[in-house]
Amino acid sequence: MRTHSETLTASNGARVEQGTVIISDRPFVATGSVIDTEQGVIIGYPSHGGPNGPHTLRTWSGEAIGALTITGQARGFHGTKLTCYAMTYEGRRYSGRGLGDGMSVRLRARKTG
Repeated sequence: MRTHSETLTASNGARVEQGTVIISDRPFVATGSVIDTEQGVIIGYPSHGGPNGPHTLRTWSGEAIGALTITGQARGFHGTKLTCYAMTYEGRRYSGRGLGDGMSVRLRARKTG
């Protein structure tokens, strides 16, 4: 199995990552991380740093997007445990919930004002 990713720029300036996994010479392509500050959305993959280490939001390929803070826990559908996250990106605060380390999380910009 081989993998690679490439970063594209959408028409509104958003950075969109495409991840490709090649299994038995067949490519499977999916959207990886997204940074769309105009729409106020960041999608990435949390990397927990352990009990004392820093938490980081990463791209599909593993590059750091920024520092991530765990703000709490919540319950989701059928009692699923969700981790609550927050981060600051380019001076704007984003927050969201996800299933934990390595699982895709969508962060939305907090309203200002």
